[in-house]
Amino acid sequence: MTAVTDSVSRFFSWWFGELAASVPQGLRRVFWREPTVLAIATGDGGARVSLRNRDGVRELGRLALDRGHEPRLELTKLLRGVSLRDVETAILVPAATVLRRKVNLPLAAAENLREVLAFEMDRHTPFKANEVAFDYRIAGTDSEAKRINIDLAVVPSDAMEQARLVAATLGLTPDRIGVADNAHETERSLNFLPAQPAGRSATRRRRLTIALAILAVILAIVAVYIPLLVKKRTLAAYEAQLTESRSVALETEALKKRLAAKLEHDRFLIDRRAMIPSATVMLADVTERLPDGTWLVQLRWQGDKLVMAGYSPSATPLIAELEDSDILSEVRFGSPVTPDPRIGRERFNITAAVAAPGG
Repeated sequence: MTAVTDSVSRFFSWWFGELAASVPQGLRRVFWREPTVLAIATGDGGARVSLRNRDGVRELGRLALDRGHEPRLELTKLLRGVSLRDVETAILVPAATVLRRKVNLPLAAAENLREVLAFEMDRHTPFKANEVAFDYRIAGTDSEAKRINIDLAVVPSDAMEQARLVAATLGLTPDRIGVADNAHETERSLNFLPAQPAGRSATRRRRLTIALAILAVILAIVAVYIPLLVKKRTLAAYEAQLTESRSVALETEALKKRLAAKLEHDRFLIDRRAMIPSATVMLADVTERLPDGTWLVQLRWQGDKLVMAGYSPSATPLIAELEDSDILSEVRFGSPVTPDPRIGRERFNITAAVAAPGG
């Protein structure tokens, strides 16, 4: 509901501004008294104070905001003879802190434009919506392509906090937080403050609103209420498509994670397989290195450990023969060599570590 109210409010603000601009200046002055704006532009550790009305801009001076000064007292001196109840207060952040973007959206997004811009903030800027304050203006629409062009302005949250701190330091409640290079704009100026109920600005528009009431009602029916049902249906279709896209994106992300886990598991098996030679390779290597007259009665291979037991005319040289292997290491006797006088051989028990060739 807030998004719809904000969009409707901005539409009528733009609309009345365009209507007012088309009224002759003499007649416009009868119905419209342009507000006086107290503009406080921040930057470089201070603030530049000026007043703007239909007669032009009057620079009042500059305030120092450090602790060694009394900015409220200095502001009171600068505003001597000016009543804050009769002016609109605008805190202006430096233009360098504001990021501007041209955004093109479907025309159906116009009904909840602020929510759409917040949702897509990280697509058009380096920030997320909760990291910034933003405002926008409708630059134009293309009814044939069903697109709407938006001028988007974004200011980081820390710059907003600094502007609020300046206002608090000066004892002011700002009606608007804008941009320093927008100081001479009127109703179409940027405002990074959240949408608020109409107050003094509504009172200032009252004369012009009454003068254009009949025309406003007719144009409102033609321009807003007739295509409203069509726009709602288009928006509903857009939201359904967006929901479907989110679901597909979530499924794709889950599939990517499962695929990555499967590839990691397969890579582990491949690496593990490369680290351990096949039984055929290991058996051929051991057979080649055992001399004639030597035989095995036991060969047990478990993990990376190999245990051999058998008989040989001389068991001691077997250690050196097996150490020359590319796949065996840490070759040693697992128990003392014992002679067997019945067969004229030495019984041996040898253990070794098994690794991939070259490893």
